[in-house]
Amino acid sequence: MAVYDAIGAGTGFIGLTNKRVIIQDNSFVGKKTALTSIPYAKVQSVSYVSDKSMLGKFASSSTIALQAGGTTHEVQPRGQEKASHVHNVILWNIMQ
Repeated sequence: MAVYDAIGAGTGFIGLTNKRVIIQDNSFVGKKTALTSIPYAKVQSVSYVSDKSMLGKFASSSTIALQAGGTTHEVQPRGQEKASHVHNVILWNIMQ
């Protein structure tokens, strides 16, 4: 359905299919990369975390926090609109 490049430490991208979320994590020691595939049925929660300005008029960065299997995965897509889309797609799929 969508693949978004991510910024910030550790994360390469987040992919959304009709059955799962796929996250590339580049934060392993020795330049190792993990490709984590999480079925929507195993997602316990999804959060849209925004770093808003003091006036609350814009977000300088937006992060998606996804909890599954006792682990929280954080991804910061490039852009507020992309982060919102990722959150909404995951939320829609876990509500099915």
